[in-house]
Amino acid sequence: QVRENLNTSIDQFYNTSERIWTYTSAYGTDDNLSCLVDVTDNTTGSLLYFDRSWFMNEKREEVPLKGFLYKNRTTGRSNIMSLYEPDFTSGSLISGLLGKEFGLEQLLYQSDDNSCGVVKFLKQKFIRYDLRVWNCSLQVGPHENCTNYFAQAVKKHEKYGKLNERKVYEPKCHALLWPTEGCQ
Repeated sequence: QVRENLNTSIDQFYNTSERIWTYTSAYGTDDNLSCLVDVTDNTTGSLLYFDRSWFMNEKREEVPLKGFLYKNRTTGRSNIMSLYEPDFTSGSLISGLLGKEFGLEQLLYQSDDNSCGVVKFLKQKFIRYDLRVWNCSLQVGPHENCTNYFAQAVKKHEKYGKLNERKVYEPKCHALLWPTEGCQ
């Protein structure tokens, strides 16, 4: 059975110098998402700063993001973050401080060694489930528990509408985004 948010921590999952790749994704549109990767800049208090790059329908996109971490008062862990991108056009004080709303992410599951996790991404009515892995886990692939949890989460969502599962990461992603990169 899928148990959401049990002992997960976004700041712990993103506490790495490795790139975090979306390995597999499930969403309800026909868009061709590929090579989605996050690179953590730093974490300060309740804010996580990182860069996200991806290809959408073969067009490269890149955006610096700021994640506002919602800490659970009981556990001190944060399993939900609101994402904001820079907004230089808004006169609003809140938009000026945080930026333009980009979406919301919820870490549903993470492995004991933090090298893989299952994330639910929401942006208005759009929902996407991601299986994300740290860069150096790519050769062996995600933990079986992560893969199973991802499959359960996608299946659980079927009552709200069918999601199409897609492989997002391919070895060519390294060559397209960082040609000289390897594992530390």
